[in-house]
Amino acid sequence: MDAGYSPSTIKLIASALGKLFHEPTTNFIKTPSRNRDIIKRSRHIVLRDKHFSIKNNKDLIVFCECTGLRRRELENLKGDCLVKKGNDYYIKVENGKGGKYRL
Repeated sequence: MDAGYSPSTIKLIASALGKLFHEPTTNFIKTPSRNRDIIKRSRHIVLRDKHFSIKNNKDLIVFCECTGLRRRELENLKGDCLVKKGNDYYIKVENGKGGKYRL
């Protein structure tokens, strides 16, 4: 904890130690609670996103956040991927992460 690791990393290390010593982690350490608002994603700017403007692509960003699609899944979207079931619309992903089908 003194090294400044995130609560998730501390819990991961504590769990590994608990498994190694066959003890519950609560017997030897009190870990800080995890909060979603402090989780960091995409820590670094990558070359492939250098040309991307957040301001000019706000609609695309909202769509991506709402659907939860991954970059490769977005690249493979076609018109027939939109499926209507009853009154609801779904996006069909034929070959998602790990080759899985998702609706």
